[in-house]
Amino acid sequence: MRSAPVFLLLLVAACSNGGDADTAASSDDVNGGLPAKKSPAVGLLVSSDGKMCSGTLIAPRWVLTAGHCAGGMTDFYTGAGSPTSTYESIDAALASMARHPTAMGGVAHPSYVFDEQTCPARGPDVALVELAAPVTDIAPVSIVPLSAAGPVWCQPVGFGMHETDTGATIAEKRFTTESVTGITPDVISTKRVQGHWLYGMSAPGDSGGPLFCSVTRTANGRVPPPPSSEPGEGEGLSAVTSCGATASEGVYALVTPVMDWIRETTHGEVR
Repeated sequence: MRSAPVFLLLLVAACSNGGDADTAASSDDVNGGLPAKKSPAVGLLVSSDGKMCSGTLIAPRWVLTAGHCAGGMTDFYTGAGSPTSTYESIDAALASMARHPTAMGGVAHPSYVFDEQTCPARGPDVALVELAAPVTDIAPVSIVPLSAAGPVWCQPVGFGMHETDTGATIAEKRFTTESVTGITPDVISTKRVQGHWLYGMSAPGDSGGPLFCSVTRTANGRVPPPPSSEPGEGEGLSAVTSCGATASEGVYALVTPVMDWIRETTHGEVR
């Protein structure tokens, strides 16, 4: 996650839909913010050709990620990860995590069309990855609709790029807080919160990671202060990191509109 405004590649460039992605720009991480310690179901997806995306365990054998991440994913790693400065040294971070081989490389929603030049994406930017064996020691995250009151703050979690004064790192699970700017039937848009060290923005490496949106307006319509802590265990996700409209604006694909497809694809393992 970014702690200061910098150029943000389209998050969709983070992982290609089965194509050959430039690993130096492959995936999207939380730039700024803080290391995440309460999201054990959020992990790192890795492909045989070096692609990286974030994802969330939503059933013991199923990982939810972005549509543009689908294709070629071989492993899902859980754990906190560790900051590393290059994609070439990613093995050191993976060695500290638990490895879960996949049964298939990932399948995107049938209406999704891969186009790295378009943000918001064309169609639901959502995908599922099946694991070869169930994960039994981590509770899956539930999928929840956005509150009717409308969220005002959301928090992404991911393993993407984090820029500091001394350089950039990847492969460490981080979270941040963003301000909601718009909601459509398919996506929720956010912007970077200015003026506090805690806040950042999704960045290359965070693609497919979850977005938690539990903070809504008060009963009298007032906007509460932004949360100062990370999403807690048991909190449900509402969207996945899709793309960056600008360096300070994020777009997230809502998940509840595609729940029928998720239930069908997972054979009812996700309800």
